[in-house]
This record gives sequence, C-alpha cells and structure tokens, in this order.
Amino acid sequence: MFAYRVFGHRLVSGIALRCPPRAGFGGPEPLGTIRFQLRSRTAHDQPLESPDVTQTIPGGGPFAEIGRDADGYVARYVGVAAFHARLDPLVVTAAALPQTTMDTIEHLLLDQVIPRLLPLAGAGTVLHSSAASLAGAAVVFIAPSRSGKSTLVTHLARNGFELLSDDSVLLAGRGNAFHAFPSYPAVRLWRDSAGELLPDAPLETVSQYNSKRRAGAGAGMLHRDTAAELRAIVVLSNRAADAVSLEPLAAHLRFPALLEASMRMEVRDPAVNRAEFLRLAQLAESVPMLELAYPRRYDALPEAAAAIAAIARQ
Repeated sequence: MFAYRVFGHRLVSGIALRCPPRAGFGGPEPLGTIRFQLRSRTAHDQPLESPDVTQTIPGGGPFAEIGRDADGYVARYVGVAAFHARLDPLVVTAAALPQTTMDTIEHLLLDQVIPRLLPLAGAGTVLHSSAASLAGAAVVFIAPSRSGKSTLVTHLARNGFELLSDDSVLLAGRGNAFHAFPSYPAVRLWRDSAGELLPDAPLETVSQYNSKRRAGAGAGMLHRDTAAELRAIVVLSNRAADAVSLEPLAAHLRFPALLEASMRMEVRDPAVNRAEFLRLAQLAESVPMLELAYPRRYDALPEAAAAIAAIARQ
C-alpha cells in the first residue's frame, strides 16, 4: 500500500500514484483517511439506471453519470471507468475498462471523485478552482473550465506565490476563519500555455481523453503542502477587458458563483444540500469576493499578479 497527502487527508492507495506527495511522519494531523483500491481492469461500461448528476464534454457528448446504489455512490465515466464510494469509512474502489490508462484513473480519482466526496464526509466545501498563497494567505480563483485558472495560478507560483491547487480546493472552517487545503503539487496546462510559462519543464499526459499536459511544482514553481488561511475568493470575469481590474463582486452574485463552482456528489438529500448551502452562504458573507477582469494575454499576467498580491497582503 502507498500513503499520500491530498486535501489535508491521508490517502492510502493500493496502486502507486504520480501526483500527490507521500505521507510521512510529522506535520499536521490529517483531517481523515481515504482508502482507494483498483479492483478490476475488465469492467463493462454499463449506464446508470437513474443518475442524479450528468456531465457532458465541451462538444456535448456524455462524460459522466453520478448516482447512488444500495451501498453508496457510483461515478461512471463513459467508456473509461466506474468508481464506487462508501462514506463511513471513506473507501473508494474503481473498475476500469481494459484500454483505460493509469494516468486517466489517477486523474479521475484526484480531480473528480475525491473532490466530490469530501463534502459528503463532512470535510468542508470543495470548489472547482485554482488557488495560491502568499505569506500564508490563500486566494482562490473560480471560473468555468477553459477560463485561464491554471494559466494564472502557474504564473503566480513562478512569481512569489505558493501553489495550493490547480483544479479544486477544499475550504474548511478552523476557528473563526476558513482555510484552503492543497490538493497536489502540479498544474495542468494546454500546450500553448505550457510552452509560454514552463518552456523547459518536463510534461506528462493527464489522461487519455484530455490534451492538457501536467507539470510538477518542481518546474520553477513554489508549492505549499499545508493549509493556508483564506484571504479572498476571486471570480475570473469572462468579459473582454482592455486593462486589469480587481473589484468587489456584487453581493447578489456571490452565492450563485460559489454554488456553480461547488463540487458535489449528492444533489437529492435535503440534509446534505442544506449543510452545503449553509457553508456556501457563510463563505459568501464572511470572505471577501472579487471579480478579476484582465486581457487574456501573457503580458497582462504580471499586472494581474500585482493586484492579487495586494489583496493577499491585506
């Protein structure tokens, strides 16, 4: 068995993983333990009878179905693998199709399945987001896919910030503040951004269905492996911008932005929904939320980084 650290938890895996750091002795007490086992490489791709959540790929085709069965939760990734999860204790198993690569299994486990399960286990809220910290203060960036979150956080991690997460971050209350817990020390970039920001970094495949490439934090990037106090949540604007602006987000837009970014496995249970909505409302009320608009050009990143640094230092 192999032991790793992800989202402040100890991940005990029956297979070796590339991305998360190994769990050693010392350091903060883990929030909990997740166990993972790859059960089969001969699975049949069977649709769920009545999925609660469906995801599509950008072209409109099916990507994932998520639902419940008698023993827990099932996440089926079409033509790739199916993951089954139980909550007490938190155990995840996977059955993958023969052609599914190990890179793909790891990507789905770390970037899809575990982030959706942690809120159910009471760990906190997980946002589809990137995050970086400066002097112990975390700034989280939320936006839809293909909006530049990874490009922005990679630039920050190469210029004084510490990388917390590239794709999802766990936010959990500690005392009177929220803290952001890191996922794993790597970023996923499209080839053009990787060539511009990390020209000499060794790149790895992310999955068999994604053309992004992954670079580890050792490629000229700083990384933080412990939680950082949450200073601000920044929504990346999708409107065209000629200059950098970082302004407070209107109050009526805060909760909807957080809800859209929240990663959830359960959508039917009223008690689970109520707990998640309360956490999101508390975030919206207690954490500064801002909107960042900037030209989507690499030469605009330093000015955007300076504006973000000013917020982190407040």
